[in-house]
Amino acid sequence: MDFALTREQVAFRDAVRSFCAEHVTDELRRITGTFGDEHHPAFYAKLAERGWIGMQWPRAYGGQGKSHTEMVLFYEEMALAGAPLGRYNGSVVFVGSSIIEFGSEEQKKKYLPRIANGELTFCWCLSEPNAGSDSASLRTMAREDDEHFVVNGQKVFISGAHVADYAMVAVRTNPTAPKREGISLILLDMSSAGITVNPIWTIGGWRVNEVFFENVRVPKEQLLGEKDKGWSNLLKTLNFERSGISTVGNLMRFYADEYIGMMRTVTVHVKDLSARGEEAAPAYDAVQQTSLKHISTLKKLEARPATKEAKASLAQAIDAGQKAHDAASQAIAKSLGR
Repeated sequence: MDFALTREQVAFRDAVRSFCAEHVTDELRRITGTFGDEHHPAFYAKLAERGWIGMQWPRAYGGQGKSHTEMVLFYEEMALAGAPLGRYNGSVVFVGSSIIEFGSEEQKKKYLPRIANGELTFCWCLSEPNAGSDSASLRTMAREDDEHFVVNGQKVFISGAHVADYAMVAVRTNPTAPKREGISLILLDMSSAGITVNPIWTIGGWRVNEVFFENVRVPKEQLLGEKDKGWSNLLKTLNFERSGISTVGNLMRFYADEYIGMMRTVTVHVKDLSARGEEAAPAYDAVQQTSLKHISTLKKLEARPATKEAKASLAQAIDAGQKAHDAASQAIAKSLGR
């Protein structure tokens, strides 16, 4: 199995790391928080200037033709730095990748270059009060009216709805069909009449939203994919998230670096600081081995994020976090003489 990064991929990773060292400052993290979920327009514009928004898309649509592996390397470095990528996820991973996969040629030309240059941001409206883990139970309706859909319903826990320009919304277009049929995806202008966005504050302190749609009129050309056949496309969209974002980088680096930082504060109990680095080695070994497996999985995902490989990617991230957590916890306990 080929675990190695190419020379070009290493150079790209180093370029992103240098960018973060320069631009992801303590002041930026103070303003946006440490979770990376907030949108910072000036920082987002810098990403656009470097061609890193939609980098994996074809050049014809504003991308750079980068690989899936490079996209994940980008996310790992941004996660390590605590960079604010709030609208990047919705615009690129969820909506942009969905437009690439099953959007019309007209939709690709209309939206993707504007996403890539930072002009447009998107959010992904899926969850509802009675349709969380069971997305097929969604009730938001889109009724046909001549050349429009008229949308009514409610979405909850929507990241970035208060700042996004557009939304990709999962709606029911055939209320009499079985629940996994009669679902469609539409692209909706968030400035449309009839939309209300209210904040929901999580226990962790970051904002998500509830979004109400009341007789919102959407032109039919905003339908993304085939009408009533949106369930399979919805699953593809969720696979983009599983396979492509910063879960691996967040977990691998957070547990290793944070726990070593914690150990280095225990100066009263451990005299030799270098010894604590040795104690932490199992944590790094654990995450490194899982990282190698993850790179191999990414190579299988280059063509498209199939369900099996996407789930494997997510599982490897969780495994990395648990192993690093256990190894570092044992190292801390040993350093404290427990």
